Amino acid sequence: MHAAETTTQTLLDDHLPLLQRTAGDVSADWALWQTRPHVEREES
Repeated sequence: MHAAETTTQTLLDDHLPLLQRTAGDVSADWALWQTRPHVEREES
């Protein structure tokens, strides 16, 4: 949705919570990924 096509209140009330939840999910996934053991691969 283009910001000019909706009100600021709609952006804050409807879209911002979704964006914040998605950012939190991505952040949690990244944190989990970082706790996993990593194996270095040899370059061929």
